[in-house]
Amino acid sequence: CSLLHRRYSDFSGLLLRSLQQSLTNFAAKEDKVSRMRIELRLLGQCLVLGIITEQKEGFTLLHNTINNIVHNDKEKLEYLPAMVSFVKHCGEDILGVMSSKNRELQEQYDLKLPM
Repeated sequence: CSLLHRRYSDFSGLLLRSLQQSLTNFAAKEDKVSRMRIELRLLGQCLVLGIITEQKEGFTLLHNTINNIVHNDKEKLEYLPAMVSFVKHCGEDILGVMSSKNRELQEQYDLKLPM
């Protein structure tokens, strides 16, 4: 993605539009859950790395998608694996959630890790 982003100026806009179309179709199916997991991680990583240049639109899409999952999937928790995967891989960069492993290392060596 990074090379495509640098080479083609409209890549980030097209990627964001494609992710918007796919993430706004909220339906609970087994293949949809695994696809949602991949797309959430892709969106999060592209936002962190600066590949998606429309930061406001990207974070708005991420916020709306997470809100839809939380509000519409309270009973069955079908999208829980997608949310756990997103927080595990992007939580520290986007949400400020530090993993227990990093927290233990910080306490063990009395270090201040940047957030």
